[in-house]
Amino acid sequence: MLHRFAPSMIFALSLLFSAATYAQETEQRAIVGSGSATEKQKPTILRMRVQLTEKAGTAEEALQKLADRQEAARLQLESLGATADSIKVTDATFPAEGSDMQQQMQQMAMMQMRSVGRVPEGLKPVKSVTFVCNVTAEWSLEQEDNQELLVFVSQLKDKVVEADLAGLNEPKQMTPEEEEMQAEMQQMMGNIYGGESETPGKPTFLYVAQVSDEARQQAMAKAFAKAKSQAEMLATAAGVELGPLQSLASGPGDSSSGFEYQYMRYMQAYTGVSTSEQPNENEVIATTPDGLSLSASVMATFAIK
Repeated sequence: MLHRFAPSMIFALSLLFSAATYAQETEQRAIVGSGSATEKQKPTILRMRVQLTEKAGTAEEALQKLADRQEAARLQLESLGATADSIKVTDATFPAEGSDMQQQMQQMAMMQMRSVGRVPEGLKPVKSVTFVCNVTAEWSLEQEDNQELLVFVSQLKDKVVEADLAGLNEPKQMTPEEEEMQAEMQQMMGNIYGGESETPGKPTFLYVAQVSDEARQQAMAKAFAKAKSQAEMLATAAGVELGPLQSLASGPGDSSSGFEYQYMRYMQAYTGVSTSEQPNENEVIATTPDGLSLSASVMATFAIK
């Protein structure tokens, strides 16, 4: 039985060996060049995002409070000149499980207070239901002068923070024990994150530039030119002549969002701030006006004549 299949097995193995040898020879007869290009972009939009949070003893009460908060935030943003169709409110949802920083800090603060023997008498966790939603709004940035842009954004940020869309500065009805717990939590947050952690309810601002297909193609063309130049240098060093293009692919360096923006999203997720929205591929986003750049990278494979 084994002898019957031996010829066919040998033939199949020879085909596989020939294919592998051809692929290896083809790879050896090719030169790969890589290139990247970065184009600075001018911000055209200032985007604000804030998370609203409301809690109450029942789900119905919490949802009603959140709806009232949403409407108030919408009216405030309109009065601040936000583009009308840019004001968007997501559906109410529960806080992200496993990343509710306030609850984690409360548990850690309780453990800390117990360790030093000063847990306030009568301090008990209050049962409640919490819902959150995200509100985004945009303002057009038409200033040509950089100083005018910075002044406009600075004044606008102050007005948005002063509006207190999430009600962070509203007086809270807390018992002395709860106030002590709150102070302990704030101290722990400062010790762990240096007072720079992402706070649910605190507005965040992003600079946005719209990217056209033409601009993206120009960046890609510059990246390809650098990749071809590198391949030509390699061919010259090897004493061979560069042949036609065999394949072209985008490299890992393509990006529309800077490191600061990615870090901000990480901190938002870690501290329980919902990050359901996804970046638009036709935009570049940064946390500073001078951080906007469109990056493109390619890997080009050329034959060897």
